[in-house]
Amino acid sequence: MNTQAQLCTLLLALPCWAPLPAAAQPLAPFLLHHSGPAELKYTGYLARSSDRSAPDQMQEAFFGAG
Repeated sequence: MNTQAQLCTLLLALPCWAPLPAAAQPLAPFLLHHSGPAELKYTGYLARSSDRSAPDQMQEAFFGAG
């Protein structure tokens, strides 16, 4: 069996015995242990391109909450 066929066989069998981890966890639905007000903390940044020749500046955004 060649290397490519072995790799295909391995990739097809992989989810059967070891599920792949999720890339991201959703924020909701989430479980609150007590009734009443809840505090949501968040952090993030926004980076903008300094290239003024582009009609629209490219932006990169990141947001995290917990």
